[in-house]
Amino acid sequence: RIVSGSRDRFAKLLREQGPNVWNEERTLFEHEHWVSAVLALPGDRGFATGSQDKKIRWYASDGSLITSLSGHEGPVSSLAWDAKLDQLVSGSWDGTAKTWTLDGDTRSGACTSTLPGHENGVCV
Repeated sequence: RIVSGSRDRFAKLLREQGPNVWNEERTLFEHEHWVSAVLALPGDRGFATGSQDKKIRWYASDGSLITSLSGHEGPVSSLAWDAKLDQLVSGSWDGTAKTWTLDGDTRSGACTSTLPGHENGVCV
């Protein structure tokens, strides 16, 4: 599967149907603004999207929404996974990066730290 995001506010879950043939499996409508970052998470954790609406959304592998994470004061510009911390990392146009825990048992996430120091958009 591949997940894509766009300025049309949608994320799309695509499945390979054959060599170089991809079909849309599901469209995700939860975003209120452009989808600016997409990240496949390790193991069976699914994937995450970041949006210009300042939110991160965590999805199961089938595209069902697990939870929405708020905390950035500006649009989310990038997402990464820190394998050592076992945490999601986000960058934002608010000049910060944040680390997040994702708990599959409680279907929740929480910001664990904010890393300030930039004046503009942060890439992680």
